[in-house]
Amino acid sequence: MRHLRTSIAVVPLPPMTEAFHEAAKAILISEKFKEIHYKNPETNQDEIVWKRGDGYIMLGQYIKLDYQPTQLVISGWTRAGKILFSNPENDLDGLYGFAAKDAIRKVMYKIAALAQQGPQVPQGQ
Repeated sequence: MRHLRTSIAVVPLPPMTEAFHEAAKAILISEKFKEIHYKNPETNQDEIVWKRGDGYIMLGQYIKLDYQPTQLVISGWTRAGKILFSNPENDLDGLYGFAAKDAIRKVMYKIAALAQQGPQVPQGQ
């Protein structure tokens, strides 16, 4: 089974400062995301991602910020709990969980817009 994530790449990547990272974290926290350790079902590797929802009553919503040398990749996906499904990751397309997927996209776009401001990221944003 293939696990899918929807990604936005911010290219070229301006120099990312601690101020940018803190501003991105502030956006995620204000949107009720919590930083967690997550085992990627495709690679079986541990990742640090941001999660909202419990995956049982509310569809689990995930965002990952991946700082690469020339770009920032912002990935988003949903994941249903093991009680209902085999627990695959789902990209942000399709009708199932549309409201949750749309909410994830909006947060991803906020972070992408912040990154495109480059070094001018305001302190404390």
